[in-house]
Formats: sequence, structure tokens, C-alpha cells
Amino acid sequence: MLTDNFAAPLILVVEDDKNHAELIQRSFEDDQGEFRLEIAGTISAANMAMDRHPPNLVLTDYRLPDGEGSELVALAAGSWPVIIMTSHGSEQVAVEAMKIGALDYIVKTPETFENLPRNVAYALMSWALIRSRRQAADADLRAKRDWERTFDAVPELIFIIDVHHTITRVNKAMAERCGLPAEALVGQKCCDAVHGLEVQPEDCPVAAMMQDGLVHNKEIHEKKLNGIFDVTVSPLFDEEGVITSFVHLNRSKRALVVKTIPDGIRYA
Repeated sequence: MLTDNFAAPLILVVEDDKNHAELIQRSFEDDQGEFRLEIAGTISAANMAMDRHPPNLVLTDYRLPDGEGSELVALAAGSWPVIIMTSHGSEQVAVEAMKIGALDYIVKTPETFENLPRNVAYALMSWALIRSRRQAADADLRAKRDWERTFDAVPELIFIIDVHHTITRVNKAMAERCGLPAEALVGQKCCDAVHGLEVQPEDCPVAAMMQDGLVHNKEIHEKKLNGIFDVTVSPLFDEEGVITSFVHLNRSKRALVVKTIPDGIRYA
């Protein structure tokens, strides 16, 4: 039924055929659900109606006196769903409508007009689900960006390394300490990038972490990074509790001092 209740969804019908507009209005009047209805005969009139009262859904004819109903999809800009109606079924038109972002495409028939309120109610539920998923995706993206900024803001030197000792992520501090762009370090073996060796050094705490799955900590002299570091390795697990990678964090304690003595060079 049609109502003045502002809690009811507002449907903007854009239809220049008066007979069709009357059939659409009658179908909503006879339905048990509550709807508000506004009718416009042109894209221009529809645009003004949308400015006055943003609709919950736009139901538009494909052919209109001043353009095509598909233009209203762009005007909606994802703020509300648009369903396009046409008097003649065309697969090409249907594909085009969906490509530009219309929620649905229907062919005008007596049965279609009769079922419009139910189709609109279903479309509104679908749109609510789409919006919810978009908001969740946006939240995930924001969280990822925040994590990336935090990861790069940490002053400690951080690698994320897989179980094959291949670097998968590097923070800004570590990349700068290594003198390479982060993307140049990704894919390298940590023994080469961190220690300048072909194999893991004997004092590396990674081996112990892989055996017991616990966090391990050790002070290590890193000649390649020119420093003495408090190194912490922390395992990362998959859903089944299997280690898939680990975080390698170096906290700088002090720089190595090179002293020249008669028999050569010694690091203190």
C-alpha cells in the first residue's frame, strides 16, 4: 500500500507512459507492504526529485523523452539501486544495463507490473546486503592501510619470513638499514639479506622456534647490518595451528665498533 510514513521506502518511478505509470502505482496501492511513491516523466524531472528527496530505489523506463534510463545509474552513483524497465526484451540491453551498474533489468508485462512491489522489496533486501558487504570490504581496506602505515612507522627492523626462509614483507626501517627498496628484499633468503651468508648462522633462533612453536629471543652481532641486536622471532600459524611464517624483529642495541689491531680487524 502507499503511505506517507517516512519510514517506508521511497520508490522513484521514472516513466513517461501514463498508462504504465498508472499500472505501476496501482500495483503498489494493492500490495500489503508499505511504500512511498514519486513519479517523474523525464530524466530531468527525476534528477530534481532525487535532489529533493533521495530515494531508496529508482525504477526507470529504458527509453525516456530526454535520454535513456541508464543515465540514472550514473546519477545514483551507487547511493541507491536502479532497476531498468523496457517494453521489449533485449539481451544486449540487459547486459548493458548490468554492466553500467543497474541492480536489475525487467521487461514490462502485466505480470511484471503486478509483481513489482515484491520485486522491489527483494531488490531492497539485495541492495542492503550489497551495501553491507561493501562497508565490510571498505573497513578491511582501511584496516589494511592502517596496518601498513603502522608497520612502516615502527622503528625496529622487521622482516616477515616464510618457513623456507624467504622474505615476504619488510618494513621501512629494515629496508633503509639494508640500503635497498623493500620490494628488492622480498623474495630474498633472510640468511643472505640479514647475515650475508649462504646458510642460516648457528646462533639463529629460528631453528628453535620451528621446533617448539614458541617465541625465541637472542642477542646477535650482525656484521652486515653493522650492529648488535636483540633479535626476536615469533611464529605465525594457519587455522590448523601449523607454522606458515614468522616475524623476525631486530631491536638495535648499539653499533659495531671497528678497531684496527696489529693482526687485522676486530669487531667489538
